[in-house]
Amino acid sequence: MQRPRPIYRRWQCNALLALLFLGCQSVDRAGEAQEERARSILSRSAGGGLRGLYLPVTRSRNLAYVKRLDARASDYGVNQYVLDLQGYQGLRALIDPEVVQFLRSRGRRVVARMVCFEGGLRELPPAERHMQALRTMMRQSAQAGFQEIQLDYIRFSDGRLPYSAVVRQKFLDELLGQLRAEADGLGLSLSADVFGRVAFNRHDHIGQDLEAFGKHLHRIYPMLYPSHFYGQRARLSNPYGAVRDGLSSAHRRLAPLGVESAAYIQVFSIGLGYANMTLPQYVAAQVRGAEDTQALGWIAWNPNGVYEDLFRGLNLLAAEREASGSREDRPDADDDEEKTGNQLNCCRADQAGNSIASQHANARGQRQR
Repeated sequence: MQRPRPIYRRWQCNALLALLFLGCQSVDRAGEAQEERARSILSRSAGGGLRGLYLPVTRSRNLAYVKRLDARASDYGVNQYVLDLQGYQGLRALIDPEVVQFLRSRGRRVVARMVCFEGGLRELPPAERHMQALRTMMRQSAQAGFQEIQLDYIRFSDGRLPYSAVVRQKFLDELLGQLRAEADGLGLSLSADVFGRVAFNRHDHIGQDLEAFGKHLHRIYPMLYPSHFYGQRARLSNPYGAVRDGLSSAHRRLAPLGVESAAYIQVFSIGLGYANMTLPQYVAAQVRGAEDTQALGWIAWNPNGVYEDLFRGLNLLAAEREASGSREDRPDADDDEEKTGNQLNCCRADQAGNSIASQHANARGQRQR
């Protein structure tokens, strides 16, 4: 009797096809797992903390732009947006409630950045019309659905003024108390941006002081742009250390008061030469510096609201963290983190020194804080 070879051959073919199918499925699953792991790393920050973006008034009312940006930013764990409330030297709220509601529907915290005294106060008292305009903008922000008012330029000018440090701090202390009462009545959180140097010093002559401000605020955001520590080469050349040390100092001083802190980091090219880095590398170093602290996190600042260099930097950081995780998985991995070869983890910046330039420059000719 002859063996049924055709049936056997058909079985062979079917088995081979099944193996190929299973192999393809395995490759697909491996690819999906790798993609999911990369996405998890990209969106992961220390403690699941704050990752925010600032949008200028030219972008903050453009719903189509905000939708495109958030679709991209969501892959990187962005969970807060700071929107300009008014135009340059303006005292009228410029709000698109649809943008606010869209971001809230996406689970984002939406913050209104209100410039109090453009360039800093130069004379006392400020005009009552000016103060009334600030209170009106706060009310309009609450009505539009903002969750937080972030006070910027809540300070005196960095130049010479005929007011003592005591007078300046007393005025700001009373003003913050009034604005906090206003915010509480509106159901808003109240926060403020402060000079980066204020994270390192006390009783700054512009009137800003972490502990004094902390009595009235829910959050404080030191603007720890490494490029603005003029005259301090250790910080200019070490964006990781500049952000980490400044934010660690702010957290250490504010946490006992129940006040949260997060860093503003720069996504613009000023000062890159000191660090000998590309902008994405510079950004990655700052992000790691912020996320290596116990503070809340960071907000990225690009004056034009364009963040491709931020996303490139976060990709670099994700690759670094994935490589670090792979090393830790090896049985012979070195336990000493300082031997990982990570170029972003630069030497610790010198803690000394309080000076920082008060004049901010923008590489494209736009104003910088």
